[in-house]
Amino acid sequence: MKRTIIIILSVLITQGLLSQNLTQTVIGKVVDSQTETPLVGVTIIINKTNPVLGTITDPAGNFRIEKVPIGRQTISASYIGYLPYSRENIFITSSKETVFNIKLEESVTALNEVIVTSKLKKEESINKNATVSARTFSIEETERYSGSIGDPARMASNFAGIATICDQRNDIVIRGNSPLGVLWRLDGIDIPNPNHFSSFGASGGPISILNNNLLTNSDFFTGAFPAEYGNALSGVFDLKMRSGSTLKYEFVTQVGMNGFEIGAEGPIVRNSSSFLISYRYSTLAIVDAMGFKVGIDAIPFYQDASFKLTSKNTKIGKFSLIGIGGYSYVNKFDSKKDTSELKNGEGENFTYGTGMGSVGLIHKLIINNKVNIENIISLSYTMSHISEDTFSRQSPEPSIYYRQKSGEKGINYSATVRYKLNPKNIFQAGINMQMLKYQFTDSIKSENDFNITLDREGNYHLLKSHIQWQHKFTDDLLVYSGMHFLLFTFNNTYSAEPRIGLKWSFNSGHSINFGFGLHSQLVPRMFYIVESEANPGNYDPLNQKLGFSKSIHSVIGYNWLISQNLRLKCETYFQHLYEIPVKKGNPAYSILNFGDSYFDQLPIIDSLVNAGTGKNYGIELTLEKFLDKGYYALLTTSFYESKYKGFDGIERNTAFNGNFILNALAGKELKIGKNDFLSLNLKVTKEQNSVK
Repeated sequence: MKRTIIIILSVLITQGLLSQNLTQTVIGKVVDSQTETPLVGVTIIINKTNPVLGTITDPAGNFRIEKVPIGRQTISASYIGYLPYSRENIFITSSKETVFNIKLEESVTALNEVIVTSKLKKEESINKNATVSARTFSIEETERYSGSIGDPARMASNFAGIATICDQRNDIVIRGNSPLGVLWRLDGIDIPNPNHFSSFGASGGPISILNNNLLTNSDFFTGAFPAEYGNALSGVFDLKMRSGSTLKYEFVTQVGMNGFEIGAEGPIVRNSSSFLISYRYSTLAIVDAMGFKVGIDAIPFYQDASFKLTSKNTKIGKFSLIGIGGYSYVNKFDSKKDTSELKNGEGENFTYGTGMGSVGLIHKLIINNKVNIENIISLSYTMSHISEDTFSRQSPEPSIYYRQKSGEKGINYSATVRYKLNPKNIFQAGINMQMLKYQFTDSIKSENDFNITLDREGNYHLLKSHIQWQHKFTDDLLVYSGMHFLLFTFNNTYSAEPRIGLKWSFNSGHSINFGFGLHSQLVPRMFYIVESEANPGNYDPLNQKLGFSKSIHSVIGYNWLISQNLRLKCETYFQHLYEIPVKKGNPAYSILNFGDSYFDQLPIIDSLVNAGTGKNYGIELTLEKFLDKGYYALLTTSFYESKYKGFDGIERNTAFNGNFILNALAGKELKIGKNDFLSLNLKVTKEQNSVK
């Protein structure tokens, strides 16, 4: 009976109970893809409906279509002077209104009229400056793909060139790079690692804090990304949070692997401003509180919340306030056990906790149909703490053995200006200032003494800026160029990073893509204040001087849209890494191997110098059948090598050199009755050499 209750609490079952034909309302907004200027008079149609359902956008770019049948639908948009747009398989549910925002791309060719077609660009990213190694994913895919459990990182592990560390964590290895090389962004804000029980300085963890019910379509980059992204060596998650409904209040409650969730959204002022909020709490913790045993001693307790408040568009612009945060901890108290249960007569009381939070105020001002400005000010916080006490049968009173507490607080400001000179030329420039305050403490018992091995606090600043230019020779030939600049004021090291890309659709359904650029990243920041092994009690002079790890990305790709819902993609890449931190005292050591395994924290190494190198190269193949007629399939294959050289100059395999990865993913959506759906999904993964 208890097991049955636990299963019911752990799995969310959704079933429609009504027999009548259900309909729902589809609302959204249409804007220019570059300036985000609202487009008035755009024709919006729900394809394959009888009679045809459609409307046109109002002066604010908004549209509303009522009585849309639930299930999979296709939305098309057409507007004179813009390329046609169509999106298939949008899932319309009876539980809440569907919000679908559209960005139209202006054509460089003068047109007298536009004929709505089913031309799809599913292979393209939201960011039009990304010419290679970029993929847009829908939030529905984080639910549909097997093993994703609503987590963008686990979902991305299905893509070509991506490996995972282990099933227990969502750290991802991109093309043989350390998981440390990933950057997380939410609505244009660089955010700390958004995972529960995360190691300080890492980019992943066991349970995601991100709530996919609040996200909308987002981008994932695996190399040679545009100049607006910096301080990342391997990849970028550029996530977007949707706005709440401005028309009616909606509520949600559900139980799943990521926790027990309650949420709400609705208008603050009808047709003007809205709110969106969600809170989750550990499912296992609730089950434990109910008195049911789940078979483990250390119950993971965690909770997180996300929200977004959105104002209407006024003369002084549009404002949004977003936030995300979470806290998690796990306890193990052997002192509560009978002494006969202690292994070898020894026990420990252990507590491990982590937390993160980020809140940002976003201001967007559309000057005219050519210029817009975005200003963001945000606060961030991340922390971890560990407490360990030991005892034995002979000495039953717990005594202090280990303490660790690490934390960072940040104030960030960014400003971005976009200027569309004409449909052929689009410019963007931006600046980002991160002001960070840190505190790192570490202490451990040694023989009869309790030694403080690290106790530092202070400030450091990171300045980022970029400029980029996109030029379209025709609607089928695009060239992108840009420059990113980094300055770390802690030791005044800097990096200037040129980027360039090209995309040529030389035939119907065929395109060649190219990307090249320099990318840099700081080591985890606690490395800079580690104490010297040779001179305890003082900063390590070598680590204080550490500069950026650097990487030159070069990617060539070919994309063939075989049919409307089937594509073949091939990319080959070479990545040269240099100025990598290595250690003279351990000639085989390189920070390129960091992240091959995580425990409670990252080990901090002293006496590092930027003298190492590395290289990653390979070829990736993707065959993807987009969801159509109820089924989809994704087959990816990667052949690659990942090498590094330590201080001794000897080339070795990195800890992430898996050589070969095969992912096969398929699913079928069955319609049961008039309003019910059953989804069956399967995933198979094979690696020649398993990543540790």
